[in-house]
Amino acid sequence: MAVALAGLLAACTGGGPVASPATTSSTAPPSPAELDERVKKALAPPGAFDVFGGRVALTSPANDSDPGHEQSNVSAACGGSPLRVDSGISVSRSRAWTGGVNLAESVHAMSDLPGSVLLTTVQRRSRLCTTYYPYGRTAHTVVPDVPHVKPHGIDESYVFCERVDHPEMPLWQCYAYLARGTLLAVILEVGNRTKEAALLRLTSAVPIFAESLVKA
Repeated sequence: MAVALAGLLAACTGGGPVASPATTSSTAPPSPAELDERVKKALAPPGAFDVFGGRVALTSPANDSDPGHEQSNVSAACGGSPLRVDSGISVSRSRAWTGGVNLAESVHAMSDLPGSVLLTTVQRRSRLCTTYYPYGRTAHTVVPDVPHVKPHGIDESYVFCERVDHPEMPLWQCYAYLARGTLLAVILEVGNRTKEAALLRLTSAVPIFAESLVKA
């Protein structure tokens, strides 16, 4: 749990670029501060999972008054070079919950890159790999294109799962990517003994995350 959540939250700090499509607009791009305000609104609030007994384990940055992370990693799907926005401006924030849930979310706001472009890149990566070793010893086996219901108001969504072969007990974790305009939410659910349990918990939580994303 700690390693998986740390991996997602660490995605808010640097990695391999995704080029932004050319734009002919003369409109000034949003500033980092403006993007940060969108991210604050899009990130699920601390009490989002109170009803399930969830409590906040970590928020990055720790305070709303601290500036969000700029040009951060979006994903390290399949253990390759971290995927990050390397064109225009991007800002991200992350939050993780434990207790009754094992969830983490990272929200990215881009100045001119649709979230769906990043989502498609993650989708392509997950389809190309089967087993990888992100920490040197523990095998991660990928199950791409997991069926799910796209939340209302979201442009694109994608889900894939991984079996993590810990020596003491294999566990499953599932990822959901939600794109809306120039926003992308990356959601992780970890620590389940079966794929079905991981997917059920993830898909039960996704509408809560989507609600904040749609309002931003």
